[in-house]
Amino acid sequence: MELCNETKISGKIAKVYPVKYTIHKTPVISFVLEHMSRQIEYSVSLEIKCRIYCVMLCADESLSTKLLEKYVSTTGFLSQNSKSQLV
Repeated sequence: MELCNETKISGKIAKVYPVKYTIHKTPVISFVLEHMSRQIEYSVSLEIKCRIYCVMLCADESLSTKLLEKYVSTTGFLSQNSKSQLV
């Protein structure tokens, strides 16, 4: 079995952090994505809510001022954001 780490999720951008730059001067935009959806499982409707911290490397730093409160669809990969152990 081949392991895969690709995630697709949509939601509203709830917070945008100030633009940072890599050592090669590439803009890095960080934001919080709020996702809400409804899933049916065993005939029971479940409301799903989550907040995800996202990082985007991009060439257009002006995006940071245009993203807040926008609904977006994202594709990326999951990464551990601290040195603490995952459960």
